[in-house]
Amino acid sequence: MPRTSFPVPLLTMLEGATVTPVWLIEMVNRVGQVVRLSSSGEMVTTAGSPAEIFLGDPGFNMTSVTYSLDGFPATVDITVPIDDLGPVYSAHVKRGIWRKATTVLYLADIDNPDYRQVMATGFVGKSSFSDSIAGTLEFATKGEQLGDIVLDKIQPKCNHTFGSPECGFDLSTRELSGVIGTVTTNGKFTVVISNPTNIDFNFGGALKFTSGANIGDSRKIRRWTSGTSLVELTDGFSLDIEPGDSFVMHGGCARTRAVCVQNGRKNSFSGYDHTPGELYGGG
Repeated sequence: MPRTSFPVPLLTMLEGATVTPVWLIEMVNRVGQVVRLSSSGEMVTTAGSPAEIFLGDPGFNMTSVTYSLDGFPATVDITVPIDDLGPVYSAHVKRGIWRKATTVLYLADIDNPDYRQVMATGFVGKSSFSDSIAGTLEFATKGEQLGDIVLDKIQPKCNHTFGSPECGFDLSTRELSGVIGTVTTNGKFTVVISNPTNIDFNFGGALKFTSGANIGDSRKIRRWTSGTSLVELTDGFSLDIEPGDSFVMHGGCARTRAVCVQNGRKNSFSGYDHTPGELYGGG
């Protein structure tokens, strides 16, 4: 990363060797919990309102950071404490609440932490446990995530996520509010919603909680049965759901050209009418 991209005050102090550098990390999990930690062993507080507090006890260990100026991804090795004392609780990690949590890594001046530079952004990938109370989170930068993308999929269906900016469809027109009825598992339950037959929640619909233990978290719908209002998810919620928990649920899209035309998104369709095999006589 070029040094010229640093904030001027931090760059000036770094060049003058007047900075005591500190690594700061901010993590936001699936249910909106924000955890801020410092590598210094002491609490670091910004001057903003409200102030941001990066805990030094527990803090985290920075083992290595590698940057390249020619476009290759950064690598970041971080050890974050996971135990029964928090703020990253082992029970939450085991139940998937920290899966795909967003992360921001800063380099800052410990005496003036408002002078800081974003060094890496990414997400939490794998987690592992050495025993019942200790474990580690594996962080991946956005550059590493992009490295997994090779080519656009050549398929007859649209590649855009339904309701994304690329798609352009207004999901609020296919969104209903409701509450949980009966619960079989955290991934299978009935719901109470008004006029449920007007919207098909199959083909990638999703449910997001607005109350209860999973407030703010969402999951994709695998199967919707309108006659019984039964919802089955592709991946169950991390925390237990209860009858009466409220949610919003939006419908899905078959992602075909005909459906895009029907939805008024003809020019947003990103699929292909023919696969290479069909074009070259492969059926």
